[in-house]
Amino acid sequence: MKRAQLTLVGTKRMRTLALAAAAALAVALASCGGSAGSPQLSPSPARGSAAMATVAFKLVIPAVSSALRRVPRYVSASTQSASITVTPNGGSPGTPTVVNCTTVCSAQLQAPVGSDTFAVTLYDAQNATGNQLSTGTLTQTIVANQVNTVNVTENGILASLSVLLIPSNVFTGSSTTVGVTVNGLDADGNIIIAPGGAVNASGSPVTVTLTDSDTSGATHLSSTSFGLPESGITLTYNGSGIPNVTITAQAPSVGNATALLTVNGGGCTSGAYTVPTAGSGPVDITTGSDGAMWFTEGTKNKIGRLTTAGAFTEYTVPTANSEPDIITPGTDGALWFTESQSNKIGRVTTSGAFTEYATPTSGSVPVGIVEGPDGALWFVEQVANKIGRVTFAGGFTEYTIPTAGSNGKEITVGSDGALWFTEATGNNIGRVTTSGAFAEYPIPTAGSRPIGITTGPDGAVWFTEAYGNNIGRASTTGAITEYPIPTANSYPFGIVTGPANLIWFVESQTSKVGYSTLSGSVSDFAGETTGSPLGVAFGPDGGLWYADQAANQIGRLCVGG
Repeated sequence: MKRAQLTLVGTKRMRTLALAAAAALAVALASCGGSAGSPQLSPSPARGSAAMATVAFKLVIPAVSSALRRVPRYVSASTQSASITVTPNGGSPGTPTVVNCTTVCSAQLQAPVGSDTFAVTLYDAQNATGNQLSTGTLTQTIVANQVNTVNVTENGILASLSVLLIPSNVFTGSSTTVGVTVNGLDADGNIIIAPGGAVNASGSPVTVTLTDSDTSGATHLSSTSFGLPESGITLTYNGSGIPNVTITAQAPSVGNATALLTVNGGGCTSGAYTVPTAGSGPVDITTGSDGAMWFTEGTKNKIGRLTTAGAFTEYTVPTANSEPDIITPGTDGALWFTESQSNKIGRVTTSGAFTEYATPTSGSVPVGIVEGPDGALWFVEQVANKIGRVTFAGGFTEYTIPTAGSNGKEITVGSDGALWFTEATGNNIGRVTTSGAFAEYPIPTAGSRPIGITTGPDGAVWFTEAYGNNIGRASTTGAITEYPIPTANSYPFGIVTGPANLIWFVESQTSKVGYSTLSGSVSDFAGETTGSPLGVAFGPDGGLWYADQAANQIGRLCVGG
């Protein structure tokens, strides 16, 4: 991934190389998930001829890159040490020079005049221990009495894969093209973004195989075998009634990664189902891997399950008074949810087994949650004013939102591979990359209080403005457009992409459901809810399901395809 530029000047006695970051190379660098940085060698004054050259190594560990640019990068921000080996032609490798790093790492080594092979490996722990993040080698003849430039490409070492589908829901009767993003991750969970690509621990290029569980021919992948990084893969769906589709990415010596394409079919009947526990206060709802609807019961500390035939099951969250809030499916087949009052991230399997992970910041009040393109869960910490990340194994990272007291709410994965979220008090739409770089975009309507957010089929993010009474749209460059809702004081809340390229939302104050075209024509749907709908999701039956907090019900509307 990285081009480490080595510049050598030969003279009569001695030559010196300095490996340092070069601003001129910054935009051409790449890393396994890190930021722009450039190990490079540059000359010291000549001192005469010698068989060996003294080489000074210097590498600046990069800070987080610009939030608006997914530029190629060379050095991972996780780098803690480096190992540099020089091997002369026909000779044996020299003793590796190990360099420990803080924000900068530096050392000296010897390079013979003649044909040398330079090998640089970066690690995530001190003393060239821990996980290898990237590796690169290059053989080049070092010539005396002239400037020698050596560009070593560092390739990210692949540790795992992730698969992202946008959209992840399709609808029977409606042909759809789904974008498929396959990311290679290093051992620290950083996305490998680099022209050098991803390699295995031996430095050999990795080939990823992509498979589709559908055998009917209703879906088709544009590419099934490729190296990393890869972009532009699509999955076409012809609208046939088929079971849900699993897309699996695999590579040698790396565990499989999967993504579920939910096929929303027929058999929908509008109606409402009363939650068995009185006063349960359902907040949010989503579709599980088992084809049932899963929802949070904020008041009664439960996670509920409802089949499309109307059968309920309820599971009590282990931590009392946790007030579960937002719920989302994980590619591990479980449901993940936030516990706003116990400051935990919860996980429940489809058989009702719970695991809970406490957030690092106490009193953080986690709310919105979604699985990111890196295979981890990303969530909003409302009171702590942070965006959090937790792996399936429970490892946390937190990033502070630039606007203080932003009162973050919900979060989604954008078509650009970043996480997008709403800032209710900050009146912004926020964006954070998987490496933690932020951008914020002010909403034109002051005090609009954005709440729900979803990714549209047009690649933009769409959101609700509870106080502004608008539906908003933000492009991936941050250009915001607002569209008024016909019903005044509707207090729009949850929002989701639906069939026929429409954006659907619920109006919690007026008990209505609305929709918007991609051109911004907003209408109210003829069917109405009964109380105060909050969370909303499309189910496998093609119905629009919503969590009705005031009525203590889970409702369904058949909105058509």
